[in-house]
Amino acid sequence: MTSATTTSVYASLIAAIEAKNGVLQVDVRRLRDILGAGRTGSTVARTIESELARVGIRHLPPTIPTSQDRRVVLCTNPMVKIVIENLRGGDVEGRSAMLAA
Repeated sequence: MTSATTTSVYASLIAAIEAKNGVLQVDVRRLRDILGAGRTGSTVARTIESELARVGIRHLPPTIPTSQDRRVVLCTNPMVKIVIENLRGGDVEGRSAMLAA
């Protein structure tokens, strides 16, 4: 599902997050549309999670909802990423590696 266009859209999404100090709320619908999927089922939600991780975006809730009207918090801010990892129960080494990235 990932294409050059999708990658550039994720770059635009990252820019939008950065413009909001590294934290942005969006509808799942917007993330689904980036993939070009017609419906947000469990497979699409997992793909969204994978794609966000691939481009370095953390999110809450930790599992992308299948309801397109639900909102999620997206984050690129390193300090907020630490908070998200703590909320998810991440370990110290994982947080250290995340900061180095």
